[in-house]
Amino acid sequence: MTEMEIDFVKVQLRKSGSYMVTIPKKAVESLGIKGGDALKVLVDQEIKRIIYQKTGK
Repeated sequence: MTEMEIDFVKVQLRKSGSYMVTIPKKAVESLGIKGGDALKVLVDQEIKRIIYQKTGK
């Protein structure tokens, strides 16, 4: 897996009690993400990492 650090994000608490993270524009452009795309969420508990993976759907 090739990784590169793009930016830091801030986790925002929403009124409903859920959380929101804004994906940096550079990451969106790099992966070709568009509004409405489905992303798979993976959690690596060992090194405390959240991974968003474009599913292609």
